[in-house]
Amino acid sequence: MSVRRLLLLFLSLLVAVSPTASAQEPELPFTLVANGFALGGAISGTERVTLQVTRWSTTDEGDELERILVREGPKAMTEALRKLPEVGRARIGTELSYALRFAEYNDLGNGRYRLFLATDRDISIFEQYWSTRTVDYDLTLVELVYDANANAGEGVVAAGVRIAFDEPNNRLIIEDYDTQPVRLRNVRASR
Repeated sequence: MSVRRLLLLFLSLLVAVSPTASAQEPELPFTLVANGFALGGAISGTERVTLQVTRWSTTDEGDELERILVREGPKAMTEALRKLPEVGRARIGTELSYALRFAEYNDLGNGRYRLFLATDRDISIFEQYWSTRTVDYDLTLVELVYDANANAGEGVVAAGVRIAFDEPNNRLIIEDYDTQPVRLRNVRASR
């Protein structure tokens, strides 16, 4: 099983869905807005989250990230992710938007999609200067399920995670230095 598939399997435990076979691609640009709820840890509160996908990542890009993770480790994979062309933007509240570097979807049939987005996390100058443990948690992952027929969905944002591949057990390990992901509720399309 591929690393991406293992990651999707792990994250899909947070949002229960049953996949079906179909091959309908969401129309681009694909913009979703949601209410983000953080329930403790390093951040807390409610913010509007806007995710816009302008292109889908290619299979080759995903395969290359997977290969780098397995052979060279998470730091090399994050560096490769940073070099990928932008696939969209993410905005939390009224802050500046952040470039998304990876966007993949799975068509679940009947107008439902599972989206997986990834990007690197900006490391502040203070984190770099003090060499805090947080500099090792340099990825942000988003997984959500969206139903186009109902214009509704939900998902999670795991900001500041570190991933590794446990080759002997053929599994992906996701470590989050913050104990709670941000829950995305009331996900809806925006034009």
